[in-house]
Amino acid sequence: MADDEPELPPLPPRDASPYPLAHAARVPAPAKSKLSAVLVARPMGCLVVRVTFHKSACVGLKVKFSKAGDDGKPGDALGDETKTDGRGLATLPFMVPAGLYACEIQGQLPTLVSTVPSSDKPYPVITPIDRPYYDLGEAHEWHEPELDGELPEPDEDAPGDEAGGG
Repeated sequence: MADDEPELPPLPPRDASPYPLAHAARVPAPAKSKLSAVLVARPMGCLVVRVTFHKSACVGLKVKFSKAGDDGKPGDALGDETKTDGRGLATLPFMVPAGLYACEIQGQLPTLVSTVPSSDKPYPVITPIDRPYYDLGEAHEWHEPELDGELPEPDEDAPGDEAGGG
């Protein structure tokens, strides 16, 4: 470091990292007194779901995320149980390896959910679990062209959906 460069202040301590602990695979024997290591890269994702019933957010439901067994049933729990917020969102506060996980929502059957690349685009969970996504008028349950993947603002917590769509 050159003498004219200012010294950076130390970073504040963090309570928790959104990333899991890193694992390194070491070479078992040094080669010419040099050690090397390989970081095993894994695609990571966020576990964020938006729980709705007829396009309305389900607020205050208990949600638990867990690893999915080979049969699709819930296995070891990931994090603590959480509740859906005013927009129907339930989030695991750290990233996990990308894939399928079990999601248990209060009063519903366990279901498989996928990780998403960003917490801004949650995985949609339509309740009751296992019912069709289309209503009698053939309108799609969760697709709203005016939103098109965007989350509603937090002040849109009023029950019902006057915008129509089915």
